[in-house]
Amino acid sequence: MVISRRILVGRNPKKVTRLSYSFILSWISCDVLNRANGSSIRVTFVYGMNSPVDRRALWSYLSSQKMVNNTISWTILGDFNAITNSRDRSGGDHHWYSHMDEYPSCITQAELNQIPPSGMHFTWDNGQHGENSILKKLDWVWGNHRMLSPWPDSKVEVSSEACLPIIAPIVPDISSSSF
Repeated sequence: MVISRRILVGRNPKKVTRLSYSFILSWISCDVLNRANGSSIRVTFVYGMNSPVDRRALWSYLSSQKMVNNTISWTILGDFNAITNSRDRSGGDHHWYSHMDEYPSCITQAELNQIPPSGMHFTWDNGQHGENSILKKLDWVWGNHRMLSPWPDSKVEVSSEACLPIIAPIVPDISSSSF
């Protein structure tokens, strides 16, 4: 088990082994090996800090990992506390501030693609109703080309049953993959 101050990662040791990991306050990256067939994947679990300034370390890390991870399967998932465009929010302040470009720019620089979600679009709300309601999509799952090539039909199921910030199992077509 790996614990950061905001992220807890567990695994089934009968199915996978964790080869290595690195972490800081807002992310944990783990190399995971499938015991059955020896295939591996790097998984980065994210918790984006509340402040735009505090998220910059995460954006920098993800952008810098493009070259490090270009030869391995890499998926990134979690609560980024950021949106990619105005369709990812409803209610509240509708201005687009310059710091809001940092997240989509990071995703582009890192050459990540969103793993298609199904289920709920908005993953956070302010708990209010009516005209005071604010909804946002803050939870995301991304993959690099090496991850998505063998699993082109991967998808994410986002559920309102979540007791954690995100419920997002990646569901690959295992009949055509080695993991």
